[in-house]
Amino acid sequence: MRFFLILLTLLVSNYYVFGLENTDFNQRYEEVSVSLVATDIKQAQIVADSLGTVAVNDEQRIRANMLSANLYFATGDVGDAIMHAMKANQIATTALNTNWQAITSGFLATAFRGIGLLQASERYLTISQKANEQATQGPMYILTKINLLHERVFHKFNSKDYTAAEIILQETRKLIVHDTKESKKGVLIKATNSQLLGYCYLHLGQLALADEMLQETLQLLGDVESNLQPYTYRTIAEVEMKKGNLQKAYEYLNLTLPYLKSAEVQELKMLVYQSFATYYLQVGDLEKSNAYSLKASTLEQSRANLAYEVSDKLFENLTNIKEDYKNRYKVVITLALCLVFGMITILIYLYLLKNRQKAKYNLLQEKLVEMDSIPVGNVAPLQENRPEVDLKIKDIQISEDTEARLLKGFIEQEAAQFLS
Repeated sequence: MRFFLILLTLLVSNYYVFGLENTDFNQRYEEVSVSLVATDIKQAQIVADSLGTVAVNDEQRIRANMLSANLYFATGDVGDAIMHAMKANQIATTALNTNWQAITSGFLATAFRGIGLLQASERYLTISQKANEQATQGPMYILTKINLLHERVFHKFNSKDYTAAEIILQETRKLIVHDTKESKKGVLIKATNSQLLGYCYLHLGQLALADEMLQETLQLLGDVESNLQPYTYRTIAEVEMKKGNLQKAYEYLNLTLPYLKSAEVQELKMLVYQSFATYYLQVGDLEKSNAYSLKASTLEQSRANLAYEVSDKLFENLTNIKEDYKNRYKVVITLALCLVFGMITILIYLYLLKNRQKAKYNLLQEKLVEMDSIPVGNVAPLQENRPEVDLKIKDIQISEDTEARLLKGFIEQEAAQFLS
């Protein structure tokens, strides 16, 4: 369960993976991923959650949410871890960032499988694999591909298809690069693949190969501390019990005990308790066997309860999102109706204005027709009809023909303006 998260934590906390430009974001991110994680994980969660307020682009928002997701998962708060990972996944999907979509979907696949929601896990695993294949030129393509193949192996383990799991692990083994300068990340990848092969051979009944792979795992890890060791010790104990070496199995089971003190290793505890129950059953101590079986069953029930809690939280979150979209839909509809009403009002106004202009134009046309029908000789002189006109105007001499022509030209110009 934890193997994918170990590698993902290394990936997300690598400061130089994608290159950030926001100095304030960089400082807080480094503070969390380097310092606070080791000293005060609760404070690290608070600072990680605040990273979203200083993020200036989608990639930084994705990194902030994924850092929070890893921290919450590390403290056993799977619900909040999934929420943050889903936010990061949504941003990555919207931004068409296939590199991060592969990583965030892979995290969700592992998290959902860890609490028993296998259908949700399978869905995100498929999404992650498709996204990763679209990002073949990305810097994390091979690493992500290996992680996803390992996740696929866990799904095969759940369905007890160990033959298919062994084929996938052999394929993965070919992808792992063996370099001369091993990084911690490279060591963990190789050790994880060997450990999973050992577990696979255990259930296929190939105990010699199982033992070989598990010892290879411990050699690869050496002094590198990770929770891969207790899983390996527990699997070796299972192999030894299959061989009938009960004392050796008991010794390896005891090596897991120091790792069980943390509250964040519920899955490991459940598996170890199941192995202890099997061991005490084989040595004939039914009381202790039943006691460990009860402990394992209690943890299994807690896991189921956690799945229900996460499901409820996801349902509540989806309901809130749906309500938010509903409210936004109402606002959009209201604005759309206002826009349509405004457009209709403008169109009606323009229609009425055009009709008024057309009426004026028709009136002017009628006047022009009337003027054309009036004989020039019948036009009375201005002076005769307007005796009250002052002397200066009276003195202006203009022929009746010219006057009629000017008036007609004026009316024609006025009519032309209505047509333009």
